Amino acid sequence: MIELSNQNYQEVVENSPRAVLLDVWAPWCAPCKAIEPMLSELSAQYPKTLTVASLNVDAEPALAQAIGVGGLPTVRLIKNGAVLYQAIGSVDRLRLTAAVAAALV
Repeated sequence: MIELSNQNYQEVVENSPRAVLLDVWAPWCAPCKAIEPMLSELSAQYPKTLTVASLNVDAEPALAQAIGVGGLPTVRLIKNGAVLYQAIGSVDRLRLTAAVAAALV
């Protein structure tokens, strides 16, 4: 999982030739910690075609605000700069898995 910052966000997310699964979280957020295993599984399942990137809102609050994060956790699937899937709060495993599979076709 790639840790995002103001310095690498554009390169890792916006300019990526691969689909990017963006996880926006905070260390104090229990639901954020609960979805970590699901994101790790997806990363392991698609190691050559999916980048999983993590944005800690406590470490990068200006970046979180700039990309319009309104709640935690926020999970976005981004490909070619477009958001293909987004979940705020509860993340449905089946919907996320289906969105990732469809984006990687």
